[in-house]
Amino acid sequence: MDFWDDVYKKVSDAANYTAKETGRLSELAKVKYNLMREKAKLEDAYKEMGELYYNQMKTSEYDDKKIALAYDKIEKSITEIERLSTQVNVINNTKICKKCGEKLTKEMVYCPKCGDEFKAEQEEAKEATGTTTEE
Repeated sequence: MDFWDDVYKKVSDAANYTAKETGRLSELAKVKYNLMREKAKLEDAYKEMGELYYNQMKTSEYDDKKIALAYDKIEKSITEIERLSTQVNVINNTKICKKCGEKLTKEMVYCPKCGDEFKAEQEEAKEATGTTTEE
């Protein structure tokens, strides 16, 4: 009976892993799709800003409200792209080197490309608040 129990456990574990991985990949695809759409929106906002600026320079008629609205669209898209990119990294269990932009696994302590050292998020938070880990 132990043999069949072992087979059942292995099959069950494989099915659970497959279901979990399928969910992860589905979520990743959704986030990447939203990221792609947001990047397209950013490109459109840049084009809009350029056209506004060009037309204002051409006609010498300045409308600061239109420029401010276009600027706000750009800033909103940039913020959303950063949020979605972070979400992709969380789903993939990766992080990005702040110094060189290399993609790394969460467990890495040093960047293999530039050698930058990563501090644990808790240590960075403590440094930002002025507390120390040495007591």
